[in-house]
Amino acid sequence: MDNTSPRAERAAETAAHPEVVGPDELPDDEVLDRSEIARFMRPSVFPATRSALVESAREQDAPARVLARLRRLPDDGEFGNVAAIWEALGHRTEHRPTG
Repeated sequence: MDNTSPRAERAAETAAHPEVVGPDELPDDEVLDRSEIARFMRPSVFPATRSALVESAREQDAPARVLARLRRLPDDGEFGNVAAIWEALGHRTEHRPTG
């Protein structure tokens, strides 16, 4: 009996064939990168400027790679959530169906 979850099967398939992602999906490496940023963002920081995000992440002991990404954000914007940060860094976000 195979106890592999559908999610694990999908992750294994994507790892084996990274080009196999739907038009509204992100490759696993991008999801992991975005998730790493999210790990160091307190929900109460939003909406926030670049400097507030960097300071908050520093207070949360974010690694240098996360701080470097946050420092690349435009300094004249305000970001309402991690998805807004991700898009401002030049990445796309997945769009999930509603309803």
